[in-house]
Amino acid sequence: MAGAARVIALDIGTYTIKIGEFQLSGNGQLQINRFGTKELGLDPNKEEARFPAVISTLNELMGQLGIKAQPAILSISGQSVFLRFVKLPPVDAVAVDQMISFEAQQNVPFPINEVSWDYQLMPGRVQGETEAIIVAMKADMLESEYRAAETAGLKTKLIDVSPLALYNAFRYNYPATDDCTLLIDMGARTSNLLFIEKDNLWTRSVAIAGNLLSQNICNDLQEPFVAAETLKKGKGFVSLGGAYADPDDRDAARISKLIRTTMTRLHNEINRSINFYRTQQGGSAPKRVLLSGGSSQLPYLDVFIAEKLNLEVEYFNPLRNVTLGTGIDQSYLEENSCYAGEIVGLALRESGECPVEVGLVPPELQAKQEQAREKPYYFMALAAWIVFFVLLSVFNWQQAVIADEMAQNIDGKNRQLQSFTAKTKQLTEEADATLVEYNAVKKLVGQREDWAEMLEAISGAIPAGVWITSLTPTYQGLTLDKPLEIRQEDNQRPSNQNRPKIQLAPEVNELIIKGLYHSHPDTVQHDGTVITQFEQNLLKLPWFGEVVDIATEAGQQDNLASAYSMVVKLKKPINVQP
Repeated sequence: MAGAARVIALDIGTYTIKIGEFQLSGNGQLQINRFGTKELGLDPNKEEARFPAVISTLNELMGQLGIKAQPAILSISGQSVFLRFVKLPPVDAVAVDQMISFEAQQNVPFPINEVSWDYQLMPGRVQGETEAIIVAMKADMLESEYRAAETAGLKTKLIDVSPLALYNAFRYNYPATDDCTLLIDMGARTSNLLFIEKDNLWTRSVAIAGNLLSQNICNDLQEPFVAAETLKKGKGFVSLGGAYADPDDRDAARISKLIRTTMTRLHNEINRSINFYRTQQGGSAPKRVLLSGGSSQLPYLDVFIAEKLNLEVEYFNPLRNVTLGTGIDQSYLEENSCYAGEIVGLALRESGECPVEVGLVPPELQAKQEQAREKPYYFMALAAWIVFFVLLSVFNWQQAVIADEMAQNIDGKNRQLQSFTAKTKQLTEEADATLVEYNAVKKLVGQREDWAEMLEAISGAIPAGVWITSLTPTYQGLTLDKPLEIRQEDNQRPSNQNRPKIQLAPEVNELIIKGLYHSHPDTVQHDGTVITQFEQNLLKLPWFGEVVDIATEAGQQDNLASAYSMVVKLKKPINVQP
C-alpha cells in the first residue's frame, strides 16, 4: 500500500484505551499496521482522576507502539453519549435541518447550548419514510476527552461515537442480509445493543456491563474495586447452573454465581429491547447474535446467551476484511480483537463512504475550524493591501523619475540659455517658472507618500468585524471638487467688480469615513461598541484631533452587516493647492 493514506484511530473507553494505525488505499482497502490497548486501572467512582490517567496511559501506549504526534480520529464511549432515533414526516429537503433542530431541542435532556450534537439521516422501514439518528454529548465532557488526546500529541480532526463506529465496522466486514443481527457490545459501564437489519439500525444502551460485575464482587467479597476487577478477570466466568458442578475454588464458585445473576438481568434487558424493537420499530426478531467489547470475553458468556436466546452466538470479527501489516503482532491482535471494532470503524471514516457519518465538535475545535475557514479571507485582504501599496510605490517611483527628467531638462536649458546674452533675463524667468512647477510636482509626490502612510495607519486601526466602504477628504464638509463661494457683504450692491469669487478648497481638514460592521444574529456579532473602539483607535493616530458626527444604522434581521459613518478632524490640515 505504498502511498496510501495513513490514519490514527483512537477509542477512549471507560476503562480501556484502544489505538491503531491504519493505511487506506485508493480502492478503500484497509490495512492495520499498529494496534494496542491499555487499561486505565481506575475506580469508576473516582472520576476526578480520569483526565490525568487518560493522558498518562495514552502517552505510554503511543510510546510502546512508536506512534508519533499526528492527526487522529477519536471516538467517545457510548455511556457518555445521548443517542435518539426520530421518525420524520415527508418534508422538503430545505426544511429537514429545521425539523431535526427542533427534534433535538425536544429530545436532548440538556440545554441545547450546552451540548455538541449532530445527526444522520437513515432510510425508514416504510417506503418513503425517513429516520434521523440524533447524537449529543455535554460540551464540557467532550472538551475533556478532546484535550486529553491533544495533550498527548494527537491532533483530533474528527470525533465519532463508539456505537456508530462499531456499526460502520460491521457493515465493512459482514455482507448485507435481510435477517436481523443483534450485535452486543459489552464495555465497562454499558452494553450497547445494535439491531442491524438490511440498511436499518436501532441501538439501545443498557447500564449492565463489566464495571457492574466488578462492583457486585467488590460489595460481596468486601474487596477494593481494583482487586475485584482482578478477581473477575482471574477467576470469573458465567456459571452454567443446573447440573453443572461448581469449581473447587470457593471464590471462583461465588464469583461465577454473582456474574450469572448479573447476566440474567442483562438477558432480561435484551428481551425487553427485542420486544420494543419488534413492536415499536417494526423490526424482525434477531436470527444471530454477535458479541464484542472487553467484557464479552467472560468464559461461557456465549454459551449463556445462546441458551437464553435460543440463537446462534458468535464473536464479532472486526478484522474479517482488514489486511494485516507485516510488522503487527498477529497473536496479540487475535487475542484482543474484541477491542478493535470501534477503531476499525473510525479508520473507515477516512474513506468518506461510511453508512453512518456523524461528527461531534468540542468548543475549542470549533473555534479552530472557524479560524481556519476565515484564514483565506484574511490572506486575500492582506494580498489586496500589498498589491495596493506595490502599485502606489510604482506610481511614486514613476513620478520621481518624471521629476528627475524634468530637472535634467531644466538644467540643460539653463546651460543653453547662458550662451544667449540678450535673452538671459527672459530665459531665467522661464527657468524659474519651470522650477516652481517642478517643486509643486515634488510636493504633490511627497503628499502622496503622506496619504499612503495615513491610509495604512487607518487600516491597522480597524477592529475585527468592521469594514470601510468609502473614505472622503473634505474641507469644511465639502468635497475637494466642490467650489467655495466667497460671499459679499449684504450692504454691497452687486457689480462687475463686486461679483462673488469662485475658488476650490485650499486644503483638507476633515475625513468622512463610511462603512459596515458585522451584526448578523446567526454568526459572530458585534454591537455598536466596536465603532466606539474604532473611534478610540483613530484618536491614537498622530493625524487626527477629534471624531464628530458618529452615526450607526442597525441592520435588518437578514442582513449580514450594519452601516456607520463618522467625521474625523485633522490636527493639521493638508494643503492641496500647488
